[in-house]
Amino acid sequence: MTRRTVQVLSLGLFAALVFYVSWPYSARPARTWTGLTPLEVEPATGAATVEADHLDEPPPAGATLTLVDPGERDIEGEPAVLARVMVDGVQGRRMQLRPATALAPAAIEKLAFSLGPWALRELAPGTWPSHYADDIAAKEALPAETFLLLDPLVGPAAALAGRAWTWALAGCGAILLLGLLAPRAFCGYLCPLGTLIDLFDSTVGRLSPTRRRRARGAPIGASQDPGVRRTGKRLTTSLQTLRWGVLAVVLAAAATGTMLAGFVAAIPLVTRGLVFVVKPVHDGLVRGWHNVPPLDAAQLAGLAVLLGVLALGLFGRRLWCRCLCPSGAVLSLSGRVGLFRRRVTRACTACTRCRSACTMDAIADDFSTRPGRCITCRACGGVCKAGAIRFVPHAGRAADEPSETLSADQRGERPRLQRREVLAASAGLSLSALGGVGLGWALRTDQAAAGSAEPAPVRPPGSVEEEQFLRLCVRCGQCFRACPNDAIQPMPPSDGARALWTPQLRPEWSGCEPSCSNCGRVCPTGAIRPLDLDRKRRLAIGLAVVNGSTCLPHAQSGHCRLCKEECDAAGYRAIEFIRVGTRTDAAGNPVEDSGFYAPLVRADRCVGCGLCQTRCHVVNVVQKKLLEESAIVVRAVETTRESAAGRSTA
Repeated sequence: MTRRTVQVLSLGLFAALVFYVSWPYSARPARTWTGLTPLEVEPATGAATVEADHLDEPPPAGATLTLVDPGERDIEGEPAVLARVMVDGVQGRRMQLRPATALAPAAIEKLAFSLGPWALRELAPGTWPSHYADDIAAKEALPAETFLLLDPLVGPAAALAGRAWTWALAGCGAILLLGLLAPRAFCGYLCPLGTLIDLFDSTVGRLSPTRRRRARGAPIGASQDPGVRRTGKRLTTSLQTLRWGVLAVVLAAAATGTMLAGFVAAIPLVTRGLVFVVKPVHDGLVRGWHNVPPLDAAQLAGLAVLLGVLALGLFGRRLWCRCLCPSGAVLSLSGRVGLFRRRVTRACTACTRCRSACTMDAIADDFSTRPGRCITCRACGGVCKAGAIRFVPHAGRAADEPSETLSADQRGERPRLQRREVLAASAGLSLSALGGVGLGWALRTDQAAAGSAEPAPVRPPGSVEEEQFLRLCVRCGQCFRACPNDAIQPMPPSDGARALWTPQLRPEWSGCEPSCSNCGRVCPTGAIRPLDLDRKRRLAIGLAVVNGSTCLPHAQSGHCRLCKEECDAAGYRAIEFIRVGTRTDAAGNPVEDSGFYAPLVRADRCVGCGLCQTRCHVVNVVQKKLLEESAIVVRAVETTRESAAGRSTA
């Protein structure tokens, strides 16, 4: 299997995990059939014949469903359950139903005296919907965040910044072990960003006037690779050691509690960029463009970073990988002690084809291998007509050449570092680390100032407390992809660089679905904890607050039940009505039908899902234009708490 084949398969797997497994809209909600008129009920068994007002997609024969009477309500306000029934058959708009289990005489009598219309539900009595959570669980043969877990920088940075264990550390360890077998094979074969960079370099980048001009001006015997030629060896070396400086800045900032890995680590960078590019187009084509949130500054910034990384290919092949990528720098550590190395035999004719083929500038002037740069792509061996290049165990030698015929460099032995080089590298890394510490503290100070001026963001359900959240979140964008209806959206640059691209709930666009807990399931670092649906429905992430001066009933300017209807439909029942503006007659008695029923939020039941705010915004602000902004908004709570909502149906 060729390297390109592995790259394509790896990129395909990455795309499948992000854009299929994490895509929520393959979920099918539980169906309900309404408008069923009872025609006949058998007094002995309770079997019934019903006729539907319309029956475009009838339930399948043999299905077990819940028969309810929407005209009657139980103590929780739910439609009264008549029986669990099986569908015996469907003829046109008529259905034959029979009880799934034998009914008591009282239950049969209740059926016989119920006039309808009835409804059939797929959900069993007392069951919350779970289709979004069930859908992603059914599709996850591999965790959706697999590639994020494998990024060698995500785990160490999150663990250092958050002072906590994260499973991404295990992924980092697995990739470093792979690097012992094949140095930097993740960069050469598995990394989706590296594959996209190779694709850009071989199509758009190769047309760059800069690269073509350098290629024409290359002296005879020098490298013909336009991506690795520089004005001098010293400049080349300096550029290619920048990645160590970037790595030092990221880790030093993490030591201060500031997460920078999400800005520059390979997998979060490419995941976020592709989510911002592909998700709106995909959702617009499949679900309709009216369901796609407007493009904002956060998305434009994420897109600009990804395009900037690709655009470096206009100046040199894999310039990002060679000079700036801190994830590659981590992999270089294990690559220096890898079990397999590139070897050059005395059959070498110094034709320079290997140097022209190498995109990582891993081949020195004497055709030996520069330690830590080779990604084991074997492109050099593929173009060597003399067959002088071998990849053999580190302690071994090329099979057809005795070791004494090779120079120390050609045998792959690490060259001794000069004292001046060691001192220069130490000074550079020290300055980078100091810069990372300073940058980390500066961003923390800036975030503290921004946070005091703006309302705290409402984080997704399962999020750890705010400071720890900012330490752990790698801004990968995976939760944006997994969230149905785009309730979770990225924070913009105006909220501070430390909060940029972190997820927040945007209820004016959509509320948090009761049947979904996908965001915690796909988070690679534990910034959003995975929750089962039962706990997620009780965990309060915010509190709905009614603006009495703009709410139509409170302001006595109109009747409105939108927020309560939405809350009841979701199953939380956290909004009650109080009577306001009641007029009295001359005797002081209330005038019948005067006043308004105004919403009152029960803090012990509200979970801050934002569905009420979404409904008010869509109807009263967007459609009817009665308000300038929603009259009920969700505010973050200082610490998450469990509400009373949902316990009766647990």
